[in-house]
Amino acid sequence: MNESNEGIIQLERSCRLIEDTDFGVYSEAIEFLRQHPSPETLARMLRCFHDTDAGEIQYELVEACEAYPNDYYVPAFLVALPQLRTASPRWGRLMLQSILNTPDCARLLIAHASRASNEVRGQLREWVSEITTDSPQYQNVLHELDRNA
Repeated sequence: MNESNEGIIQLERSCRLIEDTDFGVYSEAIEFLRQHPSPETLARMLRCFHDTDAGEIQYELVEACEAYPNDYYVPAFLVALPQLRTASPRWGRLMLQSILNTPDCARLLIAHASRASNEVRGQLREWVSEITTDSPQYQNVLHELDRNA
């Protein structure tokens, strides 16, 4: 087993942050994985979000995912979107809004959404619509998603 795989396994085992020891393992795994990036690691990291009331520590995982180049991060986020909406709507929405706030990322999101499955496109459109209700400045992204559907 390679080191990256061991790091992601540690993250996956600790990501629900139930036991006191999970917090240290979680932080150490994220720090290690930041030093060993790969597309597979990013995909698995995005599956480690849970809307657990664990405080600020989960921002470490958000930041680690967002540290990937946009052309890796945005498509991986789209693939993970259905699971994020189910397991971690709070963190998923925060990351989606961050993507929407970054013009290059928003363009990538629209481009990749046009090639995504109907399920992913539908869930993305629904989520962006919900965000637009609170933050109308994203209306143009919603229109682009509809236009490119």
